[in-house]
This record gives sequence, C-alpha cells and structure tokens, in this order.
Amino acid sequence: MTASFKPEEKLQDIIQAYGKTMQETDGASFYDVKILPYPKDEILKALLAAIKLSDDVEVQEHLKAGLISLSHFRENIGDEPVKPFDKDLVNETAETLAESLKDDEWKANFEKYNDLLAKANTETAFYMESANKLNKENSPHDEFIGAWKNGKIKIDVDRSKALRAANSDSLPKRYRAAHVFWSTVWLLTIPLGIGLVFYKWWVGLLILFVASPVIANATKTSAMQFMIDYALESEDFYNHAINEGIIRVSEKL
Repeated sequence: MTASFKPEEKLQDIIQAYGKTMQETDGASFYDVKILPYPKDEILKALLAAIKLSDDVEVQEHLKAGLISLSHFRENIGDEPVKPFDKDLVNETAETLAESLKDDEWKANFEKYNDLLAKANTETAFYMESANKLNKENSPHDEFIGAWKNGKIKIDVDRSKALRAANSDSLPKRYRAAHVFWSTVWLLTIPLGIGLVFYKWWVGLLILFVASPVIANATKTSAMQFMIDYALESEDFYNHAINEGIIRVSEKL
C-alpha cells in the first residue's frame, strides 16, 4: 500500500531545510540560488502556505523573516557571495581606506551590491504584500504598498530621524551594513583631508570640501531611502515610522 502524502509534512521539510541554509548566511550578503535546498519558487510557496495555515502570530513573523531573506538568494551570483564591504575595512586607518576607495574592483563590487539590494527590496515588498493578504482584509499597510506601487502617494522622510533610525536596531542587517560603511567612510574623510593638507594641500582641500560633503549627502540620502524601502517590507516598521514621524505619507496632487 502506498503511504498517503501529507502536504503539511512536505511544507515542514522545505522550511526546515531552508532554515538550515539561512543559518549559514550572514543576513546581509547575496548568495546564489543554487545553494538553496529547493527551487526558490517552491520555498516561496511553502512559506506563504505555512503563513496561511498558522494561527500563531509569532510563527507567522518568523516565516515572514524567511521571506525577506529569500530575496537575498539570486541568479548568477556565483560561488562567492556579494558582500556590502569587507568588514575588516572599518578598523583600518584612513590611509588604507583611501587606497581601498581607489580600487576599481572594490568600487564595482559595492555598486553591484547596491544594485542587488534595490532589486531585493522590490522583491521583498511583493513577498510581504502577498503574505499580508493571506489571513486578513486589506490593512493600512497593504493599502500603503498598493498606493505606492500605483504612484498615488508621496513619502516624505525626516532626515534627522531617519539617520537616528539607521543607526539603531530598527533596521535589519542588510541596511545597517551599508549605512555603517558609508558613515565610516564619511567620518574618515575628515582626518584624511586634514592630514593631506600638510602633504598635498590641494588634495586635502579637495577631500574636505568636495569628496566629504558628497559622501555625507549620499549617506543621508541612502538612509532616507532605507526608511521607505523597509516601511514597504515591514508592517511593524511602517507603523513605527508613521508614529515616530520618520515618514509622512500624502496623496499626490
């Protein structure tokens, strides 16, 4: 006699295997889909099905975290993950950091990472919208996602509050890693510029009055964009951001 197939057991097998793979990643880097234990679409369907079957809010949130991580597994990454930056770089001297910033391969990698992050954020927003529709009617967060996708609203971000949030545990690793890196680069340009004034004055002035302000502005702008991206991903953060005045949503005229 053939044993009867139980869909719940198959879901459990997929999710447990995926959970093991998640534990082997750092939560910020991008990995090739080939390291997943099942096809990405199959894992997505399993997570969504499990969210629908579960009545436990805490379990649902863990499964949604799995959805967010799933967007960090992508095609054509290769054997080595794409990392936001070399973490050891943060502890290097200003001179070493300046040399690293000149490296074309290093800059190309960081540009690739930012491109992957933008695509992952779009994918995650779709995943979360799908998950949020499973067990309830449209919530304010669902309506927020739909209105943003349809271009019906604009989102204003309070820059100072965004910077504070970016430096806190409010954001997941993948956002904090990028923000910490650029904040470190910005801060290190100041002593670097001052030091070079006594060596090559024009290079020092260029760093202090051109490079440093540009990096500072880029750091602040990216922190503000992170607020929007994560508000689209996370209903909890959306509510937090609204209540704390980090973001303000209004209809487009």
